[in-house]
Amino acid sequence: MELPCVSNAPAPLPKIFVEEFHDAAGALPTPPPEAFACPHIGDEARSAPSLASPSLCFERRLGDSELSYFLPSRADGVNDMYLHLGMRAASNLLTPTRFETAWAISRIRHPLLASSVELNDGDYHSARFVYAPPIGVQEALSDARGSMQWKEGSKHDLIDGYLNGPRTLGNSRLSYLILSSPSHLHLHTPPSPPKTPQLSRPGSPASFSEERPGGPPVAPDAELDILIAATHFVGDGIALHTFANDFLQLIAGIDEGTGAQRTEAQLLAILEEEWQRRWGTDSSDVQSFALPSTLERGLPMATTRFARAAARVDFLNDQQKFIGGQSFPRSPVKRGRHTIVPTLSFEPEVTRRMLKRCKANGVSISSALFAVANIAWARVTQDDREGSKLPMMVYSAMNLRPQLRLNQLSYWFLAVGYFNVVLPAFVPRDAPVERTFWHRARSAKSQSAKAAGPLLCSRAREMAEERGRRARRWAREDDSVAADPADAEVSHTGLSRQNAPSRALIGLSLLGNLDGIYQHAKFPGIALHTLTTGSRQRSGGMLIFGYTFVGRLWLSFGWDIHGFDVPVVERFWSEFLSCTHEFLDPAS
Repeated sequence: MELPCVSNAPAPLPKIFVEEFHDAAGALPTPPPEAFACPHIGDEARSAPSLASPSLCFERRLGDSELSYFLPSRADGVNDMYLHLGMRAASNLLTPTRFETAWAISRIRHPLLASSVELNDGDYHSARFVYAPPIGVQEALSDARGSMQWKEGSKHDLIDGYLNGPRTLGNSRLSYLILSSPSHLHLHTPPSPPKTPQLSRPGSPASFSEERPGGPPVAPDAELDILIAATHFVGDGIALHTFANDFLQLIAGIDEGTGAQRTEAQLLAILEEEWQRRWGTDSSDVQSFALPSTLERGLPMATTRFARAAARVDFLNDQQKFIGGQSFPRSPVKRGRHTIVPTLSFEPEVTRRMLKRCKANGVSISSALFAVANIAWARVTQDDREGSKLPMMVYSAMNLRPQLRLNQLSYWFLAVGYFNVVLPAFVPRDAPVERTFWHRARSAKSQSAKAAGPLLCSRAREMAEERGRRARRWAREDDSVAADPADAEVSHTGLSRQNAPSRALIGLSLLGNLDGIYQHAKFPGIALHTLTTGSRQRSGGMLIFGYTFVGRLWLSFGWDIHGFDVPVVERFWSEFLSCTHEFLDPAS
């Protein structure tokens, strides 16, 4: 639950430093003695919070799903998400003030983005979000300015630096905004983010540029690249894309009162209104404020001991069905991770033909991409008849938001479940390959629908608990902390699959039609043309993204080039693209 806590702070505004964790490189710098931090005070508030107080903060413990992303991220940012958007934008929009104000509004509306995480040494159940609301509009702007950066670089430079350079995020910086517009770099060039970010509370006033009068939107005339970064334990892909759409509407939206493009002064007025409504002296919202709840709290819960036991047995039985014996050969040379993201998009008319062909065969493009991966791998390994006897397993994620029973004040929270699709690893020689392809696409559709069936919630809850135990167990190993019997691996006694392997070949992240999220008409003056998304991977990571955006089908393949046998992976990707053309658009 949220824990508002109050400290007897001195009158001057203190700086708040959040203690960083130890990583593989050793102990990070210790906060100075004069650092002020809101104390953790247990399960209940000791006193009612005062409005606009520099000592006001709220805490909530991380749930199992959040822990499963947080604990592995501590060393090098594994799973830190990013979203790159390339666009043409009207040059009058490219001002530091406009972006700083919109970013400040967004961080007030979505408090997890402006929170930090604290953890007591060796106590992995103690991990908690800590949110200290800004004491005023100027502080909100200052905090926003400290968590964003204008820099020089192409799309490739931004993505490569984020994926392969020093970690951008940290335990006291859970979100970050990077912007690059070559013709406007002189406007704002703050320093690069430090390797170990600190959250401070400076109170310097905002420096606003000269106001421009409102008017009709200006045609896009300048290139702009935006990279939005957030840790995976504060949200998921749905949150990230919904947020990007809302952010662009703040930047380039139309003011409802005037019908003209929103000015910087009007954006500042929105920020003032948002802050006053939540934290101003006349606000009543502070008494009901709550950080977004955990996934586990939002899912329906079994109410009896028997129902909980039945859910556990069902989950374990279900896990036994996932047999996968296919994997990419690893590189014999151990080197540091280096992720590359080859990306391809198809013209709108080609995409329309693909959609039409999938519909005619009773599947979506998402289901068809499981079959594309399957046939591509079968062709790569067609000479290994012995190895192809074991099936191929692919994992994917599922949006659990429709299943939640809580009304959240923000959509920034984690709500994903996981499922597997298992298909044969060979192609029959006595059947037309096209018929095999569509049969397997329909099989993938059926397996996906079954995963979303009546037992989805109970299995998602069990999986979250399993992932939480596993993350704590691995964290203890990483930190050389004694094992906890409560997090021991669960025995599958009596539920054997005869020692069959359960390895996934690859992951597919199928985002669907993103044009249903991005309301392009609501941010005139901006014309989006490119979208790439993903996360910082662990060594040997690999994930394919598939989505439609600006009327195009996009395929993006993020993988660690140092972790695999490169010719095999490159051949698979070539076959993947070839199969996409062959089966989804044979006319081409």
